[in-house]
Amino acid sequence: TPPGAKAPPGAKAPPSAKAPPGAKASPGAMTPPGAKAPPGLKAPRGAKAPGSAARGADVVKLAVARESAMVSDFGVSVLGGLPQSIATLAILGYELIASDAWFALAGGLGLFVLSRLLADRASRRVGLARRAMQTEDAGVFGDLQEKLAATEDLRLWGARGEAAAEFAIVARRCAAARARFAAALAVSGQIKSVFMAMSPLLIVVALQLAGRAYETGEVAKLLLLVPLLMGRLEALDGLRTGLLEREPLLHAVVRLLGLPPSPARAPDAEPVEIASVEGEVVFRDVSFAPPGAARPLIEKACLEIPAGAVVGICGPSGSGKSTLLRLLLRLDEPDAGRIELDGKALDKVEPDLLPALFGVVRQTSQPLQRSVRDNLGLGLSPKPADDDMALALERVHLGEVASGKTEGRSLDTEYRAHPPNFSGGEVRRLMLARMLLGSARVLVLDEPEAGLPS
Repeated sequence: TPPGAKAPPGAKAPPSAKAPPGAKASPGAMTPPGAKAPPGLKAPRGAKAPGSAARGADVVKLAVARESAMVSDFGVSVLGGLPQSIATLAILGYELIASDAWFALAGGLGLFVLSRLLADRASRRVGLARRAMQTEDAGVFGDLQEKLAATEDLRLWGARGEAAAEFAIVARRCAAARARFAAALAVSGQIKSVFMAMSPLLIVVALQLAGRAYETGEVAKLLLLVPLLMGRLEALDGLRTGLLEREPLLHAVVRLLGLPPSPARAPDAEPVEIASVEGEVVFRDVSFAPPGAARPLIEKACLEIPAGAVVGICGPSGSGKSTLLRLLLRLDEPDAGRIELDGKALDKVEPDLLPALFGVVRQTSQPLQRSVRDNLGLGLSPKPADDDMALALERVHLGEVASGKTEGRSLDTEYRAHPPNFSGGEVRRLMLARMLLGSARVLVLDEPEAGLPS
């Protein structure tokens, strides 16, 4: 069973296998009808695929990546095709009217409108199928990312077979969504093709209704002009159809782009002289309830930390220690109350100044996969010199990295997460060294001793 997931109802753990302490079940979606595990992989009785493996961030990333070119493509179509289509339509219309074939023009327009009415419903189905396909695609990537990150744990727990079976279910669900999208797209395209093929029949009917004889050349001209007319109308309608099919994703992208910046900038925000900040922190009746929580995690908290003080916040897991720090760093905003820095409301400080005010080592902080030098200088301006980096590394007992005395360790060594080339304690010390290289006025550490000797 993947990390954080409990065995589903009816499933039994293999002998000597136990779920990790505190594990909770994740929401699940049952195996779709007819789904079978690949040869050699059997899902346990009652097994469920990870419930919407498509995390919100995964969906957004995939949607933006796939649809980012749509606006530019439509812009090119408009600039390049619209004038040509309008001019061609005007010429074709004039030619048909001048040839006393206005009935063919009217019939062509009527046939096109009828095809649009039918195709629009199909296009909407294409849009919904596209959204479902992209959600399932994101689900595959999200589930694969989770499984790869937990590869070693899955092997140690003896759960690789279950993880592979779960991924097979998610992948099969994605394949079914792709098939539904392909079918909806085919139906939409067939509607357009059928009506395009009916244009010669339209001419035959129109000639019968006209009640007069036409020369062979006139008939040939009509057989040429009407399909051209339908083709130009089809090209002109391509933009509208594309927008119609992508409407759900466009709405999602618009909502995403309309989100306010975080943390929000107050209209009356004022610049702060960093060097003059002493670092007194005060919480005044601060309350905060995480989204979806039944009650506040922090309620009317009052706390005064004088400048220069060293304060440890202690308490059992889940008591709100990390949440208190998140509020101080404006990763979350309190529901009520006020947080002050040197007597000034923290939400009135320019958000861009917060990294210079607070030096942070979070419980989940990790280096990026780049050199030690680049990790230590990340976000700092100007970049610290190598001598300053060496001094900071000495202070956190990683002097051998700066000196290069240990083989394969230097400021140019690239941090690697898998397989790791730095231990958990060394990673923690690298983060501490980076914090010491800054000129922050308040240092904020979440579980700073994790993985470190006394």
